[in-house]
This record gives sequence, structure tokens and C-alpha cells, in this order.
Amino acid sequence: MMDDANNSNSPFQKIIRKLASEAKEIEARSKADRRKNGQTSKPDHRGDENTDGEEDSGRSRRIDMDLSRERRKYPRKSCFLSVHYATDERAYQEFIHDISTAGIFIETRQPLPIGQNIALTFSLPSRHENIKLNGTIARSTPKGLGVKFVQQSVDQKNYLSSHIVDM
Repeated sequence: MMDDANNSNSPFQKIIRKLASEAKEIEARSKADRRKNGQTSKPDHRGDENTDGEEDSGRSRRIDMDLSRERRKYPRKSCFLSVHYATDERAYQEFIHDISTAGIFIETRQPLPIGQNIALTFSLPSRHENIKLNGTIARSTPKGLGVKFVQQSVDQKNYLSSHIVDM
């Protein structure tokens, strides 16, 4: 399986290239629309509330990948990581869109109710050990789920903090 992922002609790599191409096209259209409408900054696509439970000011602002310029209490880092999560009734496998020491945003079209408790398992790039955390749904949108970590140990928080910066 790992050989397929590294093979540039594998079905997996073809899908990744197609998704990257589509993302570039969407971003180009979005930039053109913002220019056309006189916007100079990129709006936060997640609405008026972030995954950390803080309210956004409602004004458009540029999402900056540089964590030092992020104005959130818990800065987020964009990523594309596989995550397994489960409720009492069902298990899911999706992808994490962004991560902070306080929570994650999972891209999914499977809505879950706000307040729903879930168990999460994922690993960070170039790390072999799985991270197992509990979370609660803080936000549910058509694009995905904002999950706030709960019952997180100091060691887990420090581990995430030190490795998120390296992503």
C-alpha cells in the first residue's frame, strides 16, 4: 500500500493530483470573485464561530498560515490528515482540515449534533504513534465538524503543541 501511495501513477496519486488541481481552480475563482466585489481579504469560510468556541468579529480577514500572526486563542494549522472517529452508534473515517491544541475541523458531510461526544484517533505527519483523544462537537456545518478536545492531558496538549508547529 505504501508503494502505491509513493508511485506517481498510482490511483491514489492521481486522485491527489486531481483534488489539488480542483482546489487551485476553486481558489482562483474565489480570488477573481473577491477582486470583482472589491474585497481585499479572504473571508473565514467557517462562519461566525471557530472550533475553539470564540466568536469571530464577523469582518473578513485573511487566514494566515503563519501561526505567529494568527489572532486566535488557539492558532490553527491547515493540514490533510486521516482521522477515525466514533460515536456510541457508529464509526467514521474522514480528513482533518485544520488542527490546534484545542480542537480540529473535520471535513465531512455527515452531520452530528452539537454536544455529541466522540472518540478520535489520528497521527501527525512523520509520527508513527496514534493520538487518541476524546472530543465534543462544537460546531456542525455543511462543510464539516468543529471538534473541541476534552479530557486532554497536559502531556497530550504539549505533544500536539510541539508537533503542530513542525507540520
